Amino acid sequence: MARSLRWYLPEVLYEVTTRTIQERFLLRPGPDERACVLGVLGRALALYQTIRLYAFVFLSNHAHLLLSAGDAGQIAPFIGHVNGHVARKMGERHGWRGPFWASRASVIPVLDEASHEGRLRYILSHGVKEGLVERPEEWPGASSTPALLGERLPGRWPIREGAAPHKARRSGPDATECAIPIAPLPAWRHLEPVERIRRVRTLIDEIVAAHSRPIVLGAPAVCTQAPHDRPDAPSRNPAPRCHTATAALRRAYRRSYSAFAEAYRRVARSERSPRELPGGCHLPGHSFVPPACQDPPWHLPAFVDGAGGDEQATSARVRASPAARPGARTPRPPPPRRARARPTAGTIPPLDLGIPPVEPARARVSSA
Repeated sequence: MARSLRWYLPEVLYEVTTRTIQERFLLRPGPDERACVLGVLGRALALYQTIRLYAFVFLSNHAHLLLSAGDAGQIAPFIGHVNGHVARKMGERHGWRGPFWASRASVIPVLDEASHEGRLRYILSHGVKEGLVERPEEWPGASSTPALLGERLPGRWPIREGAAPHKARRSGPDATECAIPIAPLPAWRHLEPVERIRRVRTLIDEIVAAHSRPIVLGAPAVCTQAPHDRPDAPSRNPAPRCHTATAALRRAYRRSYSAFAEAYRRVARSERSPRELPGGCHLPGHSFVPPACQDPPWHLPAFVDGAGGDEQATSARVRASPAARPGARTPRPPPPRRARARPTAGTIPPLDLGIPPVEPARARVSSA
């Protein structure tokens, strides 16, 4: 199945979710495992300094991160650094060979500030809603809950002796301290630290009241699970395209993402340089195309409900025409009742996305 295009924009909040292969408990928490994950996170934040981490939690078989970046080109390398080092270190610790993660990370944008607190509540509730621990503070694995409650969250990145002459350490510390700063949610930036801690405590009390159980598994039992085991009947809902509190904003995001994907396909089908791809995507070799528009495109009038008439309202269904693909067969026409009006290329505003217009390809005439 084809993967959807990644669209990274600056100052946009993203929820990142990664699951282990076959839902196995390869991230089983414990004191050593917690220190290992915190060291990886601290090292990654030191390398990619425009990343702002708002919350995170590492469960036994998956992990959640809530982050944004001033430089959107650092989001993918940050995720790759964290997942790569966690997979290597935890795989070696548990004797696991082969793929560690089930697939690439799921990255979902959180569009409005009204949804920020909801995603924080969702991350805090992990471990409690599954009946593993009674409160979020009791989770024995790596979690941002202590930092959200005002505690310091240090990470230690081990130094390999003799890895290189300038890295050799015959005396001195065996690890580098890497602090893990937790940034306040954009919706909470105007609040004082004491007020933010009070709101986090309120969220925790509401989570405990909503998911209280007479019997929980407990942190000691969680730490003794076999890392190669897996849940009997894992239940997962399909990931949404975005998180938002309003249906209108969700529709605007789908329209803008459809315009982004269509512009990407237009350039990919033409003979233009890959550098002319729309901003916010990665080129082969991990080179990032910075977006020309700093504001989120889904807030532009061209994608808001009611703008552009009926044709603009159907722009979320824009797809590449099969006839435009070289060598493609002409498909059978759909039934009349299922036919949908498709907007012309002029209904997609490429300039608002920083996308240069693409001229139609000229027909090639072979000389005799």
